[in-house]
Amino acid sequence: MKPSLSLLVLPFALLGLVACGGGSSSSSAAPAPAATTFTYTDPAGTGWRLTRDASSTPTHLVLNLVGPAGTLGRGAAFTLKGDATRLTWGRIEGEYIQDAGLLELAFDPQDPNDPKLMVGGINGDLLMAGAFQKDRGLSPKDLGAPLFRVAIDFKANAGLHPGDAIPLTVVKARMLPDDLSTRQTPDITIATGTLIAH
Repeated sequence: MKPSLSLLVLPFALLGLVACGGGSSSSSAAPAPAATTFTYTDPAGTGWRLTRDASSTPTHLVLNLVGPAGTLGRGAAFTLKGDATRLTWGRIEGEYIQDAGLLELAFDPQDPNDPKLMVGGINGDLLMAGAFQKDRGLSPKDLGAPLFRVAIDFKANAGLHPGDAIPLTVVKARMLPDDLSTRQTPDITIATGTLIAH
């Protein structure tokens, strides 16, 4: 029997540098080179985290949401904050979120008209994404594998220089646990890695 979607509440709210010196006016320092790429170093630890997907390129970073191995659940959602003047929220195959294949997001995966319980969108500095198992009659999943993916694109006109850090912070995150009887969506803490311009 298909459950009411009210049991699957989406747990997130959707959703320079000026130098003045006394040197000769006949010479000036060379301008700092502009960054053209970035790199991402995964966070340490084995808890909830955003890890670099192998499909990433030097200008298109794809991040996997991965949970702690052995934790059973039915989905998760987060709000990721980044300075929109220093990055561009990217798309994967035209969408702000991509299913990683772990969760069963539709009642009938073979029916193209059965919408998946997955949503992603942006609002300025915020990227919001979440994916949830739609049928509570199905078994919960071990969340130690990627649940879904989001992306960040290098912003060429951001004035970044090699070595500049581009901060990323998860400001809100919740999970849908294996037991739905309590209707609880516990808060979780998701670690982010280090994003550096080059």
